[in-house]
Amino acid sequence: MPCRFLHRIALASALICLPTVTNADIAFTRIADTSTLIPGTQIAFQGFTPPSIRNGELAFTGGGGSVSEGVYSTVGGLHTVADVSTTFPGSASNFSDFGSSVSTDGSSVAFFGRSSFPQQGAFVGNGQIQVIVNQDTLIPQGAGTFTGAGPALIRDGQVAFKGAGASVQRGIYRTTQSGLARVADKTTSIPDWNGEFLDFKNLSFDGSQAAFVGWGQVPFGQDTIPGSVGVYSSLGGTLQAVADRNTTVPGGTGQMRTFSDIAADDGDLAFIHGSTDFEDSITAWFDGELQVLVNDETIIPDSGGVPFFSLGLVALSERNIVFGGADFSTDRSGIYA
Repeated sequence: MPCRFLHRIALASALICLPTVTNADIAFTRIADTSTLIPGTQIAFQGFTPPSIRNGELAFTGGGGSVSEGVYSTVGGLHTVADVSTTFPGSASNFSDFGSSVSTDGSSVAFFGRSSFPQQGAFVGNGQIQVIVNQDTLIPQGAGTFTGAGPALIRDGQVAFKGAGASVQRGIYRTTQSGLARVADKTTSIPDWNGEFLDFKNLSFDGSQAAFVGWGQVPFGQDTIPGSVGVYSSLGGTLQAVADRNTTVPGGTGQMRTFSDIAADDGDLAFIHGSTDFEDSITAWFDGELQVLVNDETIIPDSGGVPFFSLGLVALSERNIVFGGADFSTDRSGIYA
């Protein structure tokens, strides 16, 4: 069972590491800030995107302007994985930009990169740049080659990403020992629902499963409109519905609605959803069972009895949940665990 004690976490604007601590003792380690020179240059960082962390190692994109944008990792010390001076694989041109999202599994870094049109794709860097998918890669069980991919997520050396192709093809794909494989695309029937997927949001990946919020046609009066149908997982190799609009909120009477943020870890899931009772909740899927961890009745720590009004930014590690929460009546917001 997960711990239900909530703690407030302080935030800082630089890239930092927060080691395991007890009581109120918190020690921060600077990874990089605007006084740090970009590896291999005499230019200081001017900005950073949100970092990815795994097994104590970080990866992030940052730069000191358009001439020094790149992907950076702390594995073996702060270093450049790829930047705008790095040759785009299979091309005579260099990378031109890297988007705003990277992922690390503690040894390698997965990232999106682009050069001159139409050269773009998802890559893994670990001493050398490996192409996961680019404009020449055939779409598994699809037609033609990919026209877009990203963001890419990596865990235990395996990668998952959302990809696109001509004629509005979209899907979730992952690497396997035999090559790229489709998890789901717009020709895939939605488990326990009518119709096929229309789109895929909020991909999360833990090596054992690719999980996402699936969109399809949902009821709207006497008609249907596109909307979030549910949360889906490929755990065990078969796509399954973890929860959808027919699922009753555990311990409640309303049915789930408006699925949003999602996090996967070691076969577990946590996700945010609304309900027909107009209540936002964070629900966990542990050992195949659903349980509500936080909802609109949960009291914000150190608030004097004020409950959460909104929830977001969920993360999951070893059944520890980290999330963003707010109460607009008191202008209180923060990150909680």
